[in-house]
Amino acid sequence: MMEPPPSEHDINILICSGNIGNAEPTFESFSAWIPHDGIITVDDAANAASSTKERDGSLPNETSKKYEFIIVGMQEAAFAEGETRQSIDDTNRIVDGCSTRSSIDGGNGRGGDMEKAKRKSMLVRKVDKVRLALRGLTHTQTHRSPIIRSTKKSTISTTQLSSALTTTQYDTNKFSSLIKRQCPSYTLLASSIRGEMRLWILCLKQLEGEVREVYVAGENTGIGSVFANKGGIIATLTLRSTRLSFLTCHLEAHEGLNHYLNRNRNLVEILGGAKPHPDYYMLDATIYSHHMFVCGDLNYRIRFGENSVNNKNNNKEGGDTGEEHPDNGSHFDQALKLVEQEKWDELNAGDELAMALKKKECLVGFETLPCNFPPTFKVAREKGYVYNEKRTPR
Repeated sequence: MMEPPPSEHDINILICSGNIGNAEPTFESFSAWIPHDGIITVDDAANAASSTKERDGSLPNETSKKYEFIIVGMQEAAFAEGETRQSIDDTNRIVDGCSTRSSIDGGNGRGGDMEKAKRKSMLVRKVDKVRLALRGLTHTQTHRSPIIRSTKKSTISTTQLSSALTTTQYDTNKFSSLIKRQCPSYTLLASSIRGEMRLWILCLKQLEGEVREVYVAGENTGIGSVFANKGGIIATLTLRSTRLSFLTCHLEAHEGLNHYLNRNRNLVEILGGAKPHPDYYMLDATIYSHHMFVCGDLNYRIRFGENSVNNKNNNKEGGDTGEEHPDNGSHFDQALKLVEQEKWDELNAGDELAMALKKKECLVGFETLPCNFPPTFKVAREKGYVYNEKRTPR
């Protein structure tokens, strides 16, 4: 990567990444993820450092830190409960009405009306799920702030900022309202939706006049490399002659060597296809950026022993067929035991992503910090960490 020019002072960037699991967030859950107005206190920093320590193991000297940029990347961030709640409520009222009339009339023919209402409610939900699935495969929408100036005016969209926060989609409106409420001191520079992936680029309002050339592009790597159930979004911007790029992505899932290799290929496809900056269409973002950050549901797994990516016998002829681990029970038990004992070093030793970076099989030149906290995949939606036994914690 190119060396950045001298800067006036350090820029603090907060990157928040998460798989939403197609569940509608509450303000409480969202505010636990995105700090209010981009401010991290010493207590927050201490909690973060206890999970993922800085390289020198120290904490910030200041009592609080406010970030100039907040980057929010999400996967499986689509839900339609709000869009059809009125229809479902109307159907439920019909069911309740049928129940009342049935009790008054002694059940004279009203049971059929109730069954029809129940079938209608079920049909509404099924249609809603299909519509949401299709939107998750094909929908793409991008907005950029009109305040951003460029050396080439024709390459910048003139979309008004207000329209970037207005849509008929319930889930997009929900995220917009949460972000506006939680980050009042920030301007939305760009937002992009690709299938169920989302990327939001926010900066402090007093800094927006120094930002130039905001571009956004994406690439699908899903079914047939056409659909957006998997893929990535890249946003790039220039601040004080320094180019910054941010990639959020959702890579191929499942355990096994073939899936691991496909995740690496997904990254190649995304970087090769998503080239936001029109002046550098021959180069990918890792080349023309001074700094680039990658986040998302990368889906890299944890490997042990003979199934480690480092094992030379782990190939098409030798053990791993690329399917889910044939003995996932013992694999799960081994990972869970390390989690319970908080042996983070042993878990990190089997991290596919760390191995891939070390072996230069993906994202050459990038670094990843160790994860010194319990794996967040795949857990039940309840307090604490309750893992799905069909999936190895990662």
